[in-house]
This record gives sequence, structure tokens and C-alpha cells, in this order.
Amino acid sequence: MKNLLTYLEVTGGSQVQDVLGTFYVQFMVKELTDESTLTYDTEELKAGVEHKIKVIERTDSDYTSAIDTENFDKIHGVLQETPWTSDILAAAGFEGSGDYQHPFTIRVNTRQASYDTIIVHDYINMEQYPVRFIPETLTVKSVYPDTHLNLQGSKTLEEGVDYLVRFNESYTDFEVEILNASTRIADNGKPSAYSIGYSTTAPGNGLYIGNFVEMTADGEVLTSKTTNQITTVYAERQSIVTTGGTIQIDTGYRITIIKIDSKTANLINGAEFEITAPDGSKETIVI
Repeated sequence: MKNLLTYLEVTGGSQVQDVLGTFYVQFMVKELTDESTLTYDTEELKAGVEHKIKVIERTDSDYTSAIDTENFDKIHGVLQETPWTSDILAAAGFEGSGDYQHPFTIRVNTRQASYDTIIVHDYINMEQYPVRFIPETLTVKSVYPDTHLNLQGSKTLEEGVDYLVRFNESYTDFEVEILNASTRIADNGKPSAYSIGYSTTAPGNGLYIGNFVEMTADGEVLTSKTTNQITTVYAERQSIVTTGGTIQIDTGYRITIIKIDSKTANLINGAEFEITAPDGSKETIVI
């Protein structure tokens, strides 16, 4: 905990009680083990802490039956601490750089059906923390899925020739129209599947972001799988750094309020909210 004395001065307290904490890290496993025990130094812990780790060999899975029914899906999106810049966003009057991003992948026409025109529609959930698509990160590739659902035979398509992309003015909504899809044959001899990759901006503050995806082929709205009735797939991710930790202090109730412009998705400053507590007392705050 930083600035403890300032915290006590602001809260009028003389000490901090009920402090809890968490930490989390990324790690890579390089060898198999039946069981290993990690023991942590107890000098600054209330009680001893041990972690037991068991690593078994990964087995191959056959996803052929799932592939045969999938029209589209969205994967990935975990926050990455990867700097980005966007001249397009900056020119539109939005933030043009950042230190974090959420990289997503859309699998399109996974079952490799024959269509002339495929349209993929993706849009941000404005009821979560507002983010934008980073236009320069968008790529469209022809691929095919192997039996493990890995995308193989990647060939990058050319915008304006093989596909068209249309963003809305706030870069919170886009459509990718894949042209002449039925003439494009994948390396496995079937009509091509596709991979659409892109990143969104990221607050990196622990709040959640989300976006939706839909697919239309030759004018028909498709379900995500031939075996269901779901026409919209939603992906929600927590915008939190994957290494670090938190300190939680017993300070009573806390809420987070944001207000955004529905057209530009910009955060609005100066908005007033009246908060009513459970005892009926009221407080007006300005954000």
C-alpha cells in the first residue's frame, strides 16, 4: 500500500484494519510433474501458504464434429500489455495511442460451406466500459481448420479487392464483406474458411469490455452453429493486467459510475448523479 499516511489523513483514521490482498502471475510450464509443492516465506504472512502443482501431458482432441456445424465464433481477447498507435483514430479526434489492447479473432465459415458473399458484423457493447476498434489492426485471412480446430494455410486477403470494411464514425461498429468467397479454395480442397483479427482499445483498469459478432451469407442470417438458434455471439473480457495484485481495504460500499456519449462513445465529464444510500441519505457527485 502506497501513501498510507495520506490515506489515514483523508479518512480520519489512525490505523488500517481488515486489509486483504491478492496476487497473480503468468507462468510457463516446461516439464511434466506428478506433484510439486511451492512454499512461500511466512515472515509477512498471517499463516503459511502452499501451492501444489501437477502437470500432465496434453492430449490431442478431435474437433471434427464441432467444425462440421460451426458457421462462426469469436475467440481470444485477453488483455495484452502491447503499445499501439492509430493515425486513423487520432485523425477522427479520438485517443490515438495506448499501452494495452484486447486482440480478438473471429472464425468465419468454419465448416467451409460455399457462399458467394459473406458479411461479418461486429460491434462494441456500449453498456460495458466503452472501447473502440483499432482500425490498423484489422486483418482478414483465408484459412482452414484442422481436426484440432487450429487455423491452417493462412493467406492474407487484400482490402478493396478481396474484402470491404466499413466502420461507423465512432469506430465502435464495423462490417467486413468478403467478396467472391465461393471462388476461394483452401489448401484442404474445400471452400475457404476465414479468420478476422483485430484489437480494441483497453482501459486496463479491471472493468469489463465486450463486443458482439453476427454473420450473414448470401443474404441469409446464419446461426453460430447449424445445431442452434443463436445468431449473435458475445465475447466479454475483463480489462485487467495479467500480472500484479490488489489490496482490498474495508472501506464500506463503493460503486463505479461512467457516462458516455452515445454517438462518439467518449466519456462525458461534468455529469451530476444523485446517490441514495440504504438509510435514505442522498449525495450528489460530479464525474
